[in-house]
Amino acid sequence: MSTETINIEKLAHLARLELNTKEKSTLAEDLQSILGYVVKVQEVKPVTKLQATGVNYKNVARADEVKVWGEGSELIKQAPENENNMVVVPPVFGE
Repeated sequence: MSTETINIEKLAHLARLELNTKEKSTLAEDLQSILGYVVKVQEVKPVTKLQATGVNYKNVARADEVKVWGEGSELIKQAPENENNMVVVPPVFGE
């Protein structure tokens, strides 16, 4: 018995598959093909974002700035309805 047959039989046992001789040889060929493809994929050099797009990305976010909008009471007075220094809004879940 070859090493491939032993491995196929072990895999079939672990997967709880009952395979005949033809199915074992087909599975061995398929696995060999899959593993050959995996080797080819591993040989590929990874592509960076710069290589893929040709654009050098950098952070273009603006710096944080503190803006003073005035007193809170001035803003509340600008609301359509206000009461006791609070903005009046319609109820969310009804009354």
